[in-house]
Amino acid sequence: MKKLLLFAFSLISFYSYAQETGSGTFEIGVKAGLNAADFGQDFQTNNLLLGGHAGVVVGMVLNNNFDVQLEGLYSMQGAKFSRNGLDYTEKLNYVSIPLLVKLYVGQGFSFHIGPQFSWLLNATRSGGEGGDLDIKEEYEPYDAGFCVGFSYLLLSDVSFGARYSTSLIDIDGAVTPGFTQTNNVIQLSIGYLLIK
Repeated sequence: MKKLLLFAFSLISFYSYAQETGSGTFEIGVKAGLNAADFGQDFQTNNLLLGGHAGVVVGMVLNNNFDVQLEGLYSMQGAKFSRNGLDYTEKLNYVSIPLLVKLYVGQGFSFHIGPQFSWLLNATRSGGEGGDLDIKEEYEPYDAGFCVGFSYLLLSDVSFGARYSTSLIDIDGAVTPGFTQTNNVIQLSIGYLLIK
């Protein structure tokens, strides 16, 4: 509930700023797609974990070259790995809020970059010799990182995009000395503009 309120507050602030400054027009849409995720830094993984993401996109068009875009996404992340001959899967589900600056470089093409803040909803581990385990307490309740990617606007309503995001902090809740763990995610998505 707190995450939804925070996102709603962010949207209202974003909208209010544009209205007060007359910065530009608004675009509102939805997006969804595929995640290919693993853990980085000192955590050794052997396969990408496939998942998905979906959410809302709000963009503020500044001029013909720049946009500012705020997103609220449900994102399925984690990794597959092996330990002592046993295979495991860890699934971490987040609410993520990227705030991106978009630069248009050609007809329909744009690059984007910016920070991303995420809150952990739940985390489970499966495999090995046991069933599913709740491991949320083993991770930090939040993540902070950055995104970089590109998108292509097809026609006037549909867009396709690719993005890479990574953590800038240690998500390991145990704070193990000499051990750092991060989220790494590749996203492929399709978006649709509802209001422009």
